[in-house]
Amino acid sequence: EDHGVLIIIAIMVGMLFVQPVIGMLCDRFGRRPFILVGSVALFTLSIPAFIMINSNVIGLIFAGLLLLAVVLNCFIGVMASSLP
Repeated sequence: EDHGVLIIIAIMVGMLFVQPVIGMLCDRFGRRPFILVGSVALFTLSIPAFIMINSNVIGLIFAGLLLLAVVLNCFIGVMASSLP
């Protein structure tokens, strides 16, 4: 429990720097590929990520949260230009 908050903070700080990169790649390749890849990846990788999060190994918890964060960035980086 003590490490959980620190891991989530580290993941969120990482997402802060990755999100603009995803937005720039979206401008180059288009929104649709990122939304499709993000959807398929979230569908297929969510169960393995939650299995890693439920383990008691700190490295696996970090990897599971990182996996979900990268997939989530595919959506968040694109939504600013997709919603309007």
